[in-house]
Amino acid sequence: MNRYVIAAIATLLLAGPAGAFDLSGLPEPLVTDRPDFTESPSVVPSGHFQVEGGATFTRVEEEDADTFGEILVRIGLGKGLEARIGVPSYERLDAQAGTISGYGDPSLGFKLRLTPDPPSEKTPGRPEAALILSTSIPEGDEELSDGAWQPEARVALSWGLGARFSLSSNVGYAYPEDPGSGDRFDQFLASLSLGIALTDRLGAFVEGYGFSGETVDGSETTYMDAGLTWLVANDLQLDVRAGRGFNDADPDWFVGAGAALRW
Repeated sequence: MNRYVIAAIATLLLAGPAGAFDLSGLPEPLVTDRPDFTESPSVVPSGHFQVEGGATFTRVEEEDADTFGEILVRIGLGKGLEARIGVPSYERLDAQAGTISGYGDPSLGFKLRLTPDPPSEKTPGRPEAALILSTSIPEGDEELSDGAWQPEARVALSWGLGARFSLSSNVGYAYPEDPGSGDRFDQFLASLSLGIALTDRLGAFVEGYGFSGETVDGSETTYMDAGLTWLVANDLQLDVRAGRGFNDADPDWFVGAGAALRW
């Protein structure tokens, strides 16, 4: 399956010159919510669409997990507001007990810009901010679905640190249902991501993020990852990332790649 992801990215690169991907007519480059965990406070401009997707490969002790798709459709609804539709990803888990494969749950959400936009209207020293409300919808395959709606709210923040650096953070709250016990629990999340503009087209990031717990009786979980983004054109960006978890239940490592297209 890996070769199909590689072939899809290669097709994008060979399909034509970079200018062929300037589909939206907007002068500013797109801003994505991938590949890091930290969501941006930027919204898709009104009347435009942005599709982001990719694949992730994970190892947890002796188990391998692959996720293909990760598709998020972002739709600009008006000034400072976008709709967000998460298309179910194809997932495959190879464990000692056997292989499980199928589609996970879709999701639905909205992002509301809380500070002035466009960037020319920013107030110096004040972060950009947005509120994101979302929930999964329990319509995936039985063995891969959470089996219940999983609501979440988070605030996305971003600070400019000169011409080449930026700092982003998310703080949030979720009220998920633990698939094992069927009980709901309070879950808090936080992240901090440093972005670096290596060139006009090539960017890098390093981030840490974590949860207060991922099950009813679970302990805190923490992760760290880093990656690169390549802005092929104003409306096309490619990305890669790698990271690991720091708790017994977390991934030993994970790697991923993806793309985002706006029109």
